Amino acid sequence: MIKLFLIMSTLHYGSHLDATKYLRKAGAAASRGDCASVIENTELAAGFGLDPFTSAAAYWNAYICCDKVGNDDGVANSLLGFIVYVHESKRVYERAGMPNKLKDWIFGYKIDEKYKFASVSIQALWAGRNDYSCRSEEFNCFIYSKEDIKLYARSMSFCGNDAYVAESTDGLFRVIVDCGKTKEQYYFGLVK
Repeated sequence: MIKLFLIMSTLHYGSHLDATKYLRKAGAAASRGDCASVIENTELAAGFGLDPFTSAAAYWNAYICCDKVGNDDGVANSLLGFIVYVHESKRVYERAGMPNKLKDWIFGYKIDEKYKFASVSIQALWAGRNDYSCRSEEFNCFIYSKEDIKLYARSMSFCGNDAYVAESTDGLFRVIVDCGKTKEQYYFGLVK
């Protein structure tokens, strides 16, 4: 049964030769720091036959390249691709009835940590592009731990570096940033 599944998944995902060609191009582009080409070739590889596990890894590598060169759009695109293929990978293992392989993959490649990082980073990038995210209790931004607030500080333009984090018993953190004459407040909700 598992052998049949593997054969069918190989047929379903198409030509691995084409996918490999695009992965090589993505790798060469990454060595040049060409984020746009990394993403383009990663997307082509995913479309030409990569299994979801390899696609997730390829998008994570694209994220690393785009982050190094400071390309926020490329970072967002790569992290979204990573999130999509992590979900697809989990479905493949679950449909195949292979829960132990799923656990090995998740723990071996630190998928949960990367997934949480990707999720928070996407919202942090969005928060940095608007003037309402994280600015009120109603529009608080989610975090998995108090440390995730640093990801937001990286993407958002806080008025200063002197910040105080007020802890809350209900899982809502309030960050007060001293701007000199004024103070800014940001709100972060802990995902349970």
